[in-house]
Order: sequence, then structure tokens, then C-alpha cells
Amino acid sequence: MKTLPCALLLLALGCSCGESSERAPASATPAATEPEPAAEPEPEPAAPAPPPLGTTRDLAGLRVTPNEDGTIRIEGTDRWGGDASATYESVEFLAPALAVYERSLSEEQVAALRALVDELRGGTPPAAEAAAPSSTPSTGEAPADPSAPAAAPTAP
Repeated sequence: MKTLPCALLLLALGCSCGESSERAPASATPAATEPEPAAEPEPEPAAPAPPPLGTTRDLAGLRVTPNEDGTIRIEGTDRWGGDASATYESVEFLAPALAVYERSLSEEQVAALRALVDELRGGTPPAAEAAAPSSTPSTGEAPADPSAPAAAPTAP
């Protein structure tokens, strides 16, 4: 019989614990709000325009002037202090000379000259140049397998 009053007491305490005399303010209740609009991505800053032709540029210690007539004047010294000045008729003559410059100029100077060549060519990377079709006429036949034995000449 003593268990019944204890059970009623627990029941009464349990019911009162769930109720609160203070109510939460209305602002604490999460309200249905519109989602914030996604922030628009900032536009990438435009790449700086290359200097106009005829303007001398300092490329890692070399003074380089691409002229309006297509010639390119390079003035400076190599890694041993020797004169590395030259004038090239066009970017097409400077590009192959970079292999020679790799032996006498610093890596930074050669990298700057390579970037200049790419810029003057209109941003064409060297890999695209190698992938360009050759100027030799095609016979329409597949290239011969170099590991295959040579074919015997045929009589006319």
C-alpha cells in the first residue's frame, strides 16, 4: 500500500517537470526564413595587357624590345658577364635560339624569354606547335612500322 502513494507522488512530480512557468520568447522560436542568396563569384581580374610594341622590358636582367616591325632586340649579359646582345628578325627566329640561350643565360632569363615568345605568338603553347600538321604532303597511307622489315622494291 505504501507503493501507491509513492507512485502518485512521482507521477505528480513528473507532470510538473515537463511544464515551465516561463515561456520562451517568440524570437527564440525558429521562424521559416528564406535562404540567403548565394554570393555571386567575383569576376577574375583581367590579365594585365602586354606593353605596346617598341617598349623595352626588363626580363630577369635582360632588356628586351619587341619592335613594331617584328624584330626583337635583346641586350644584357650572360651568366659569366659576357655580352648576350642580339637582334632577331622575328619571334620565329628567337624561338629556336632559346636552346642556345639555355646554356649561357640563367634559368629565370630563359623562362622570361620563353614567356615572351609565347606572348608574341599569341599565347600558343609550344606543345600545340608540335601538334600542328606538317607541311609535307600526305600520301593518305598510314606511316610505316619502323620495326617491320623493309618491303622489297616492286618492278614497274
